[in-house]
Amino acid sequence: LRDFALWIGFTGYQFLFFLPLAAFGIWELRGEARPFRLFTLLAFTANILFVFTFDVPDQYVFFLPSYSMIAIWISGGAEAFQKRFSLSAWRALALILLCVGGNWAVYRLTPMVLNQMEVNLLAVRALPYRDNNHFFLYPPKNGYDGAHRYGTEVLAALPAEAGLLADWLPYQTARYFQEVRGVRPDVLLFDGSHK
Repeated sequence: LRDFALWIGFTGYQFLFFLPLAAFGIWELRGEARPFRLFTLLAFTANILFVFTFDVPDQYVFFLPSYSMIAIWISGGAEAFQKRFSLSAWRALALILLCVGGNWAVYRLTPMVLNQMEVNLLAVRALPYRDNNHFFLYPPKNGYDGAHRYGTEVLAALPAEAGLLADWLPYQTARYFQEVRGVRPDVLLFDGSHK
């Protein structure tokens, strides 16, 4: 139930203003397009069932293939909506831009409002230099340097030939710095998430 609620939440958050067009797109895929509708529904359902049986720390990443099916339904729904209601190309474009603008506003405002209310919506743990609401609920990551700052500072602070015991995420950051950037190969890393 928790995984299902997470998927519903992320899907609604990603496509909030587009879901009516997606539903319209599924409805319009009948007749000659029925095999295509069955294919997209099957691909969508298979992805969701896989995600619910595959328990990994970043499970939400595996929701992405289901979003591609929703995007296909949205495009079909937008085209069918334009034809059915005889919208000019400009009005159809205005409708799409309105939906995009609505989603953009939700992306920008949601993390800010949650931070003001001091709510950790996804109940994820705090990591150094990471604003969880902004990190998980605002899709663009340009400008995010939290992992880089953490890796740089933690490895610089350790004495020579030290050991670092960390769970999965901080461990991966330190390991990246060692293996890819060649920083502090003298530090012995221990992944505390393995037993």
